[in-house]
Amino acid sequence: MFFNAVIANSLPLRATTPIGCEPVIESIGEQRDAHFPPLGYRRHALLSRATTMNLAMHGEATTTGVALEPGDPDYMTWPEIKARRLHRAHELAHEPHTVEQLDARPHWERWLPDDFMGESEVFMLSQWVTVTDETCRVPTETIEELQANGAPTAEQPHSHRAIVGIKHHIKRNSMDGPIEAAIKRAGTMSSGAVWIHLRELALDSTPPFTGLVEDELLHFTDDKNRPTTLSKNALKMRLVKHRKSTGQ
Repeated sequence: MFFNAVIANSLPLRATTPIGCEPVIESIGEQRDAHFPPLGYRRHALLSRATTMNLAMHGEATTTGVALEPGDPDYMTWPEIKARRLHRAHELAHEPHTVEQLDARPHWERWLPDDFMGESEVFMLSQWVTVTDETCRVPTETIEELQANGAPTAEQPHSHRAIVGIKHHIKRNSMDGPIEAAIKRAGTMSSGAVWIHLRELALDSTPPFTGLVEDELLHFTDDKNRPTTLSKNALKMRLVKHRKSTGQ
């Protein structure tokens, strides 16, 4: 089973979030949190290992984990996450501890190596996000790790929609979330109407937009954190692909 392989290899999963779901500082008033700026709307939530296990067992789970993005405080790449896991394993191996001693520590110091998925020590989502097979998304690093280990990447977790979700995510990029949000606001797939709302998101610097807007160009950063632009014609092509992928 797909989820069993993800759990066995301690790999991260994500989930789509509703519009308006924003990270908030988990522990208001603590001096260590004072320098962290607001992050703004996040299109993905992060699943902990326990959340993934619940999803595998029950077909549904909830999370308030923030899927951090490049440029966010505490953001770590997948190699950095694996390096931190190794460092944590070394710490625990050379530091006498009991379950009671771990429980007495602050929550950000209680984690075990395989549990760490790159979670923020400061931020949590402003609302609980329900995760199902349909809303679950698989990061590229998880697919690559599964393929490297010879584990299944397209087995059916609970429903046929889950397979679509997994395959669809592989082809997703940083602009898919904002375009979907603009379509929802516009209430139509008309490129002109969607462009108006997409431009508003760009002006608000909604990730991955940079806030720079020209007459017919919206500036954003792609999945490799490279600066690029979206034109009206490019949006039309993306909407055609979106119609095909969603059957609209």
